[in-house]
Amino acid sequence: MKEEVDEEDIANINLHTQLQHLEIYDCTFQEGALDGLNLPQTVEMITMVNCSGVDDLKFLADLKNLYSLRLDGCGITNELLPAMANTMLDYLDVSNNPAFTDL
Repeated sequence: MKEEVDEEDIANINLHTQLQHLEIYDCTFQEGALDGLNLPQTVEMITMVNCSGVDDLKFLADLKNLYSLRLDGCGITNELLPAMANTMLDYLDVSNNPAFTDL
């Protein structure tokens, strides 16, 4: 059973002001929960695997140290591509997202 992530969970993540790696597996984000994700500039790697409800990637904005992004099996779509435009990634994994075709 997938764990449900709500706004309170996201607020708890936001408390980690020196976070470097964010890894989230097998969860369902409540609608709009990711809107409140405000990651610090220290984040270098983000991994989300088998997470549903990933409907917004605005949290990627201004993450100047982000070099690795893995969104494996998260149901992302082509509409989310502009949110990745300003990232300077060395590694990008968007596997197992059949609706994501424009890379």
